[in-house]
Amino acid sequence: MTAAVGRLDDNCTGHSCPSVAGSNNVTVNSIKVLRVDDGYASHTCSAIPETHGGSQAVGSSSVTVNGKPLARGGGVSCGGTLAQGSNTVTVGG
Repeated sequence: MTAAVGRLDDNCTGHSCPSVAGSNNVTVNSIKVLRVDDGYASHTCSAIPETHGGSQAVGSSSVTVNGKPLARGGGVSCGGTLAQGSNTVTVGG
């Protein structure tokens, strides 16, 4: 099954915060791609009341960018999932 490729500024579910990091040399739709361990904006929520950041926790098992799995939906470290992504580029695995 394929899923949309995550990019810089794409939001996660739960907190609707944007990703704030991405590859410096790989883009999709002229936007930096999101990889596992790339961060999301600091935020607060009822589950974790202190201000905290999140990072992409799950990515493709078959596609890497700069040695890290490419984000394609999947979990964020603080409990959400990648909610957005490219309308035109998908990746499997």
